[in-house]
Amino acid sequence: MLWGYQDDQFVVHEVANKFIESLFLFVDDGVPQTFLATLTDGTACHFYLSAFLGFWSELDEQGYHSVRELYADCLAVDFALQYSLQGCKIEKAFCQRIAGKTQLKLVLQRGTISMFEADPSDPHSDSKVTFFATEQENQGLQND
Repeated sequence: MLWGYQDDQFVVHEVANKFIESLFLFVDDGVPQTFLATLTDGTACHFYLSAFLGFWSELDEQGYHSVRELYADCLAVDFALQYSLQGCKIEKAFCQRIAGKTQLKLVLQRGTISMFEADPSDPHSDSKVTFFATEQENQGLQND
């Protein structure tokens, strides 16, 4: 059975302690649209923000290909490659509304990915994405 969330507060227990196989961020005209992930156990999911809500869904094979097709004209940023996240453990995934902003967070062994509204007063606001490496990762990067 496929699962999903649509709210401004939720925890995605289904992906905790699993490992990233691939992670793409689709960007249209410089604006982040959605993430598409596959996990090493075969799970596929996508997550994004819209109208002050976070959305997170598990995808079957058809759903995965539908998302790829829907965003085919967008730039696909390979987050797993860019930030060395392939094989990285997911510690926690959640959505929260803090200080008037809805945020999706993916807390990983190597850092945290956040997707949030650029303008928390506008339900049609563009999204922004940040990645912050953990302190251990930062030290490793400085030593390289």
